Amino acid sequence: MKRLSGVRPAWSLFLLWLTGCVTTDQTPSTLHPQGYVAAEMLTLTYILLALGGIGFAVFIAVLAYGLWGKPRGGNLHNWIIWGGIVFPAILLAITYFFTISTLRAIAGTADDPLIIEVVGNQYWWQVSYPEFGFETANEIHIPINRPIQLELKSADVYHAFWLPELGIKRDLVPGTTNTYQFSADVAKQYWGLCSEFCGIQHANMLLLVIGQEQADFDQWVANQQQDAPAPTTELTQRGYDIYIDAQCALCHTIRGTESAGNTAPDLTHLNSRLTLGAGVTRNSIGSLGGWVANPHGIKPGVLMPAAQLTGEELNALLAYLQTLR
Repeated sequence: MKRLSGVRPAWSLFLLWLTGCVTTDQTPSTLHPQGYVAAEMLTLTYILLALGGIGFAVFIAVLAYGLWGKPRGGNLHNWIIWGGIVFPAILLAITYFFTISTLRAIAGTADDPLIIEVVGNQYWWQVSYPEFGFETANEIHIPINRPIQLELKSADVYHAFWLPELGIKRDLVPGTTNTYQFSADVAKQYWGLCSEFCGIQHANMLLLVIGQEQADFDQWVANQQQDAPAPTTELTQRGYDIYIDAQCALCHTIRGTESAGNTAPDLTHLNSRLTLGAGVTRNSIGSLGGWVANPHGIKPGVLMPAAQLTGEELNALLAYLQTLR
């Protein structure tokens, strides 16, 4: 199945992230910071690597001296004091200083950040904008150069929200809300992932954050605040009726209709999103048809049941779903 341009399979992204070194312009990496949080974290990483390298080099030198150096008189007590206490204490003190300095630098202090609520589900992301009164899924739009505050929760098991380029990695714990402030510097797509094993489709729980100029973000918000349009043709009306009869409305919401489920992604603006199934496939009419007819064939273990529809019914349903923009 053809995937969205510039998006690798989830397992490929995950393996590249684990290496930390093999990166391209399309690979999310902590080595390519795009915000102040990520930049501070990368600086701390380099400092800790340098300190660790110094400690390792001294240890190897002392070990080599003990194995091959010429025996000399000396006080073993001094070796223990300086090598086992003083030198490690100096390294730990330096580490502590830079770590605390970094944590203070990235601590959220903005008075009026844009609050975005994110709830991790098996295996998708529920995204709400309480300031603007709407909800979406698997895709977060943010204005660049503006403080953003994430309110992170879990609906079922442990998840972890990870955006390498923006320096964000926070656990989503059932019954707990974790907050995190950040900002993005560049208008682009930032790919993330659930980095806590949460079940069979853990590696296919991708997340897309789209950084936008303020004007573009405002336009996106205005569109998302609109209710879904009513069917305007006989075919789309037939598709809407099939949607209701197939009991899709028990799980999904389409604002402006009688569909008000709350256990699956909001579909009000389904076709404004770039992917389906939390990044598992591109959002196209062909992929959407495959997803509706056989979601387990695309993403085994997903909680969505397959729709039992005839070819004619599926075509009508897809015609209706294509109007949700």
